[in-house]
Amino acid sequence: MGNRLQRAGLLALFIAALAAPAAAESQTIQVPPGKPGELAYIPYPVTITVDGNTSEWAGIPAYTVDTGPYVSGDTTDNGQFVWSICADMRNIYIRMEMPDKKIIAGRHGQNFWNEDSFEFYFNLSGDLDAAAYGQGIVQANINATNIGKDDPTGLSLTGVRFIEEGYDVSGYAFKTDSGWGVELAMKLDNNLAPYHGFTIGMQFQANGATAKDRDSKLIWSIYDTGDNSWKNPKLFGTGVFYKLGSADIPEPSRKNLPKIVARKNQPLDKLPKVRVNQLGYLPKAAKWAAAVIDAAEPVDWELVDSNGKIAASGKTIPLGIDLSSNDPLHRIDFSAFKKEGTGYVLKAAGAESFPFDIAADLYHGLSKDAMRYFYLNRSGIALDESLAGEWAHGPWYASDAETRPFSGKDSFGVEWPERGYVLNASRGWFDAGDYGKYVVNGGISVWTLLNIYERNPSQFPDGSLGIPEAGNKIPDILDEARFEMDFMLGMQVPEGYDQAGMAHHKLHEPVWSPMPHRPAERTDDRFAFAPSTAATLNLAASAAQMARLIKPFDDAYSARCLAAAERAWKAAKENPEFKYGRIPGNGGGNYDDFNLEDEYYWAAAELFITTGSAVYKDEIAKALGSDKILAAPIGPNGPMYWGGVSTLGHLSLALNGDAIGEAERATIGSLIINGADRYLGQIRDEGYLVPMFEYEWGSSSSVLNKMILMAYAYDATGTKEYLDGFAISMDYLLGRNALCKSFVAGYGKNPVHYPHHRFWADDPDSGYPPPPPGALSGGPNEKANDDATSFMVAKVARSKRYADDIRSFSTNEVAINWNAPLAWAASYLDEQYNPASGIKPAGKKTAFPAAGAIIGIIGALAAILLAAAAVVIKRKK
Repeated sequence: MGNRLQRAGLLALFIAALAAPAAAESQTIQVPPGKPGELAYIPYPVTITVDGNTSEWAGIPAYTVDTGPYVSGDTTDNGQFVWSICADMRNIYIRMEMPDKKIIAGRHGQNFWNEDSFEFYFNLSGDLDAAAYGQGIVQANINATNIGKDDPTGLSLTGVRFIEEGYDVSGYAFKTDSGWGVELAMKLDNNLAPYHGFTIGMQFQANGATAKDRDSKLIWSIYDTGDNSWKNPKLFGTGVFYKLGSADIPEPSRKNLPKIVARKNQPLDKLPKVRVNQLGYLPKAAKWAAAVIDAAEPVDWELVDSNGKIAASGKTIPLGIDLSSNDPLHRIDFSAFKKEGTGYVLKAAGAESFPFDIAADLYHGLSKDAMRYFYLNRSGIALDESLAGEWAHGPWYASDAETRPFSGKDSFGVEWPERGYVLNASRGWFDAGDYGKYVVNGGISVWTLLNIYERNPSQFPDGSLGIPEAGNKIPDILDEARFEMDFMLGMQVPEGYDQAGMAHHKLHEPVWSPMPHRPAERTDDRFAFAPSTAATLNLAASAAQMARLIKPFDDAYSARCLAAAERAWKAAKENPEFKYGRIPGNGGGNYDDFNLEDEYYWAAAELFITTGSAVYKDEIAKALGSDKILAAPIGPNGPMYWGGVSTLGHLSLALNGDAIGEAERATIGSLIINGADRYLGQIRDEGYLVPMFEYEWGSSSSVLNKMILMAYAYDATGTKEYLDGFAISMDYLLGRNALCKSFVAGYGKNPVHYPHHRFWADDPDSGYPPPPPGALSGGPNEKANDDATSFMVAKVARSKRYADDIRSFSTNEVAINWNAPLAWAASYLDEQYNPASGIKPAGKKTAFPAAGAIIGIIGALAAILLAAAAVVIKRKK
């Protein structure tokens, strides 16, 4: 640190400024300059009377902070704060003030951090390298409910260890002309007294709320870019006590400074106004961009190549205000340009896009990275560095091979009985941002991977994915799906016990693990929670599907899967009402499902395709008379998700149409076409050309699942508009959106950096790698409700309610059921557009009766969907 200060010059400034200690207001206090966000000198002894009158602080240096993980952007309203510090021999004195137009306090219980409040932190332990709280390391938070209190010792405070350590805090909170502030004294007990050069860790933060929840978080220390000082004191800045009148500037004793890690996120107002697919475009596919331009008339656009030459040009299509983003939008159609190349840039109205490529092989790497996601989330085995690279680790939770069903009292006080058996629930994938494993979510994820293979067996052959099973003469995609299938089979209740054949719903700890967190290899604190009918039917469907696809490669495993599937079907019929809520209510997700009509249909479809049994065929016929089953593919938020699986049955039956009658094929065909048409209409009507009106939890996966339906419609009809809609939807995920964000890690100029994942925390110094390329973020959520985004609901347009922040489980989590359709979509584009992919044309395609009539019905819609002149939609407020 000493080499950062021009010490000789500073010494000269102080030699003539020595004076005896006195009240701050009666003298000009000379304090050495520090380093913004890193170092501040603490003058002592200074006489301060803590009374809420800050006039005597006039001579004390004040530090302004206007940076943090998220800021209001308005310096007159929670956009900055000022702090000062000084001391005498018994107290540290603190002043903090913040402009605030509307003070929010008393609405969040003890969660002071979620409203207007100040925080201060001190490490007085002498161990400035400490990375965890211990003796001598304290944090306190004071909120605005303290304004007007007369008793300086009666403050409402929360924090860490300051009470246990005996560091009494007293003072006042008060209103100012522009907002509010505090004047505080923290008593230095524990035989601690300042001395010249005494070095401590310290941190100052301010939280601001303009409506309800916190929407501004300002942090002084530049080492803490992710709001982690509350758990890691190593991220504090440095304070050095300076005895007034001293001729020397003391050298900080702190030498092992934290690494300054710049946040990779870019503010939206600094990002390009012309929004494109940041990976690029396929030469023969539709090519659309969106531009934020406040103009009612068309403007000129240019496509410039890497040499700066104009490669194409035209006029934009003005849309007016897009209601989902509140952006004034124009569209740019450059579909006619097909020349491959790198470094293309679109320009319009003085703005330009990120550079992008035009190439046929754009999705070859992404398809494999999206699949690699599953290997990197394997449970119970060591991930070898030769295969996993920086994401390698030990065999986390290998002890799942001896999993006990949960018994005893849960967090709601419900008593669960002993079950008398142990499950081998090893293997499987960690589900999402947590380390839980869930049969329900495993079901749709396994189906999606197996469906890739069933539709086209040339996808992901043996040796293509870099997994340990390479060389076993089984396609890698089947090996990967089998890894999760093993877990699901292991969750089945053994014969001879109550509810035999049913599947336990989920497996995880009884409390949430910290964030971030590297788990143990073995623990006795993970449990299989109660069986459910939904999990049982997911097992029946997935195991039946696996049985028929793995049979040519492993007949014994196929037989095992089919036996488990039929046992599960029988158990579900015998236990139809064991539906799932919050059990035990903590430590993992619920995946609660109370309507099981769709699960019965899907399971019957997979079992019928595999066995040909009339029992299952009758179930299919009955289901196809149900309004719920018939409505599934045209749902506003996607044709399928973990709790709505009818469409999985439709698509499996569509691929195996010879097994059912012509009437059933026609019914299923019309469902798929109608759903695809609906989603083409959403693309047309949504400003950023995305098949979505409502931005729900996991919106990215909703887009991808709609794309799968469009692909089936294209396979069946050959109508190009479905393929164009598919490619256009992928453009949204890779950057042509209201956030100018690629929701896929490692892809694009502004990709996801900080997903909600307990291992991929992007903190290499602490042993946490960045997210691997190909990991998909959940995306904007209009009902965002986590610490990083909850404030957005009242302030931010719905398609922008997203934060690339590890805390944002409601917008930035990753999950197996989201990455599976990304693998499906990327591999489909590689198959359709990349002649060098090595992928053969699909071996199985849907074939619907009277396809020509269906094409005629959609012809008018197709004509207006993507034709440049007809896409104009004026969407005014």
